[in-house]
Amino acid sequence: MTDIQRPNYFTSQFLIEADFNEEQAYHRDMRKRHNRSLHEWGVVEGLEVSREAEKQIAVTRGMAIDNEGRDIIILSDSPLPDTINLDGLELNTTIEITIIYREIPENPYQVEVGGVTKYTRTAERPKFVIYGGTTRQDNLQDGNVDLRTGNVPTDGTVVRLAQVRLDNNGNVSTVDNSVRKLAGAKLPSPRQFIVDIAEDDQTISVPAGTTVDDWVIFVSPRELAVQKSGAFVSDFEIEVSAEPETNGWRIRCYSQDLSTNTINPGTANYMLLRK
Repeated sequence: MTDIQRPNYFTSQFLIEADFNEEQAYHRDMRKRHNRSLHEWGVVEGLEVSREAEKQIAVTRGMAIDNEGRDIIILSDSPLPDTINLDGLELNTTIEITIIYREIPENPYQVEVGGVTKYTRTAERPKFVIYGGTTRQDNLQDGNVDLRTGNVPTDGTVVRLAQVRLDNNGNVSTVDNSVRKLAGAKLPSPRQFIVDIAEDDQTISVPAGTTVDDWVIFVSPRELAVQKSGAFVSDFEIEVSAEPETNGWRIRCYSQDLSTNTINPGTANYMLLRK
């Protein structure tokens, strides 16, 4: 068994390559551990896909987290291509645009002894992977795009960004960003069920058997989650409606007094996690 360790330095200590690598590894591993333990993998912000031209799409800057807790980040001045070329793909088909974590060694340095080439930097540069192709192709568009057959893995090894429909001419017909999985907070062992919030205004009820000690999560295909606890009685409702002005959600909680059959303003705690 091994404890978590980090390097400890002192004056006159002789340091070697492994010491510096272990220093970096400690901070990377702790950051990934935090992401895995406290967050669901998925898109954090940005990374919106849009039609750029007949056979091109664009991806905005942003951030995602994969299932290993690795940060996938595209900065505003990233060397990644501004557009992804879809020319040559199968006509009249649907493809999936995903993104993965990748490391690239940069800044080569020639070591005098032995003539070995080392690198002084490691770039954390994501890569786009397109699913739905008829053949597998690697390192397209200067090594920044891969093409894969089959369906998108759902285990978080890749993060899905959008679904793109190509018409009979191979042109981009529609782009659907709603298929993406959004990153969010992990909640402690809740009683969980899925609620399809299909309308802008819809009242949803807690399932039978819920007690005042339960944590209940409401999750919709739009990645809305509401956490609620501490109600005085077991019968309560949450009303969820859209707030176009803030691009958010309005939430009202109620508890029902069964003795008088009245609905009172909610006494429960609630928290909007993500839309």
